[in-house]
Amino acid sequence: MTEDFAMNKAELEARIREELHQPFYVAKMDQARFTETEYQEIKAQLQADYEKYIEEFVNPQEN
Repeated sequence: MTEDFAMNKAELEARIREELHQPFYVAKMDQARFTETEYQEIKAQLQADYEKYIEEFVNPQEN
């Protein structure tokens, strides 16, 4: 079973900007089309990277 492409790069960027509240997000990928599954994986990784950044660089005294 193959999954149909859900969105292009511009649509992916728009969803990330809205759902993760990142108004200046620009995808640095060569891929032009993304499935919903790929989008969810990208979103989860961005969320994890952001949380790690906050823990390590913004609030390092709490670690």
